[in-house]
Amino acid sequence: MQILKDIRYLPENGFRGTGDLFLPEPDCSTGKIALSIHGGGWASMDKDSFAGVAAFLAENGLAVFNINYRLAGAAPFPACAEDCLAAADFVIGKNIPELNGFDCSRLLVIGASAGGHLALMTGLKLGRKRALGIAAISAIADLMPDFTANRERYSILFGHEPEGAEMISASPVELVAADSPPMFLTHYINDRVVPVESSVNFIKKAKSLNAEV
Repeated sequence: MQILKDIRYLPENGFRGTGDLFLPEPDCSTGKIALSIHGGGWASMDKDSFAGVAAFLAENGLAVFNINYRLAGAAPFPACAEDCLAAADFVIGKNIPELNGFDCSRLLVIGASAGGHLALMTGLKLGRKRALGIAAISAIADLMPDFTANRERYSILFGHEPEGAEMISASPVELVAADSPPMFLTHYINDRVVPVESSVNFIKKAKSLNAEV
């Protein structure tokens, strides 16, 4: 496995506009690409905290662009979501020469916790034409259960106490549709960081629309 560090997908954002590229060994490559997104409540951590997941995916044949994004507190929402979508566009736009030979047209998007929220937001906005699928681990997939349990982090996310319309615009459950990309959600039933109801509500909504989840 080869790792190329600190590729700048949004140079104006400095370190927060960079990602690391994990390349699989040629003899096990699937030719597919994943975008991986770290968690941290939107306000902490960086790409190194999710490097183990990126390495695991690369060991299983995927090229992985494991990214940073602007953190809440320094840049309120929707900055983090815009950055993740920009990173996806950067890869799809064939801006990384080392990905020649890989299928850049559609990405698997994966993240955990707040990164799972951003993975869902990114993949759902990319749609089936540009997202191969979405994998969300313990994701904040419906904001309301998490807002009830962890109200303080939403003042950090938005830079103020959010209004209803802002919560709706930032909630993946509001974006899911019948033709959404295939989605895989997993969530520990006794999660004390993100309420499991966040994923349960999302899955119920997706299934009611006959989305592939």
